[in-house]
Amino acid sequence: MMIVMQRTRLTTHSRLGFTLIELLIVISIIGILTALGGTLYATSQRNARDATRRTNVSQMQNVLEQYFTTNSSSYTNGCTNMSTLMPNGVPRDPQTGLDLGCSETSGGASYCVYADLELDTGNCTVSGTTCTMIITTTGTHVCQTALQ
Repeated sequence: MMIVMQRTRLTTHSRLGFTLIELLIVISIIGILTALGGTLYATSQRNARDATRRTNVSQMQNVLEQYFTTNSSSYTNGCTNMSTLMPNGVPRDPQTGLDLGCSETSGGASYCVYADLELDTGNCTVSGTTCTMIITTTGTHVCQTALQ
């Protein structure tokens, strides 16, 4: 008794590669992961720049408070002299390269240092002796005012 094995098409042409559907699924998954990764990366960059802005505004506040104690308890011309008071000059926005904002009240009773943030809406202004947020379309600002 002799058994003859015939080769079928499936055994001689067993899967030599990927099907078009499999390739499309893999390319789609890679595209989705790339899009998610790019979005998360952009958001983390914005958060890092905002953290830098907050730190710089805080440093400017510290410099102005030191200026207050050495300048006869007045903030007069503190913002004007900021470039000489800070070791590396006025801090710059990490994205635009522009100086961060500083404005004084008349008579040097107070100040407002501020920087644009990227994620919300609002604005800072000096009103009397306070530094307040005003909602506008120009972006959220981080504000610091006089501690004295």
